[in-house]
Amino acid sequence: MVHYPHTPYLSHLISFEAIYDDYHSVVYRMAYRMLRDKEEAEDVVQEVFVLIWHQQVNFREQAQLSTWIYRIATNKCIDHLRAKKRRAILRWLKPSTDKHFSAISEQFDVGSDPLEALYRKEQRLALHTALATLPVMQQSAFVLLKMEGLSQKEAAIVLNLSEKALESLLQRANKGLRKKLDKFYDERRKSK
Repeated sequence: MVHYPHTPYLSHLISFEAIYDDYHSVVYRMAYRMLRDKEEAEDVVQEVFVLIWHQQVNFREQAQLSTWIYRIATNKCIDHLRAKKRRAILRWLKPSTDKHFSAISEQFDVGSDPLEALYRKEQRLALHTALATLPVMQQSAFVLLKMEGLSQKEAAIVLNLSEKALESLLQRANKGLRKKLDKFYDERRKSK
């Protein structure tokens, strides 16, 4: 990904097409990790880039372009998650076995041991299932910091929080995930 220099307005920075080319897959990956639904992630990508197009004059040099885009994308994902809850049709994340999830999931090297490959896949699915049970802001903090690799400062800016508040969210997310994943590992140990 290209890091663009700071300028007062995005419109003077670079063409919209170049920004779309550089950030489309980043926004999609993050949206899919938060929403776990291909169509919703695609909707978020559209909404994010429509908003970027309309709001580009609002981009100021106080933030990096990537941080601004992450903030827009995160807010759109949070909006989608909250709307699903309000409509009472939020379905909890179920383990996904589709090729799409496998393609964007974290890569791992397991050599030629199919049992190890299956175990790693089960671990990823358990993590994503547990992640979906967390409150939206905890999910967002975890995804931005642990899956997207943003710094605490960047993630705090994206979520419009202090770094201390972000750290607290991450601690609660880790605690919640640990509790859920302990059950997975306990069941796994019992089955051996």
